[in-house]
Amino acid sequence: MSSAFTVSSCVTVVVVSDGPVFITAFAEWSLKGCLLVWSTRLLVVTRLPLPELQHLHKTFSMTNSMLLVVDDTISRRFTSFFF
Repeated sequence: MSSAFTVSSCVTVVVVSDGPVFITAFAEWSLKGCLLVWSTRLLVVTRLPLPELQHLHKTFSMTNSMLLVVDDTISRRFTSFFF
């Protein structure tokens, strides 16, 4: 009897949400559940203001994560990346 395993060394998780509770819960659950290891990349896309996301800095800094903040309040779309 033989078993076949598929191993992916390049996984990217994209989370799109404007809910601070969801983003916080996802980040904490992912860290505790070992979803966010260095071989896994996380991209969080949100319209939340950066001050509302400051508390996630420590969690995201311990993982291979990037935060994309989209600001629709100005006449042209503005996007910020944070590592």
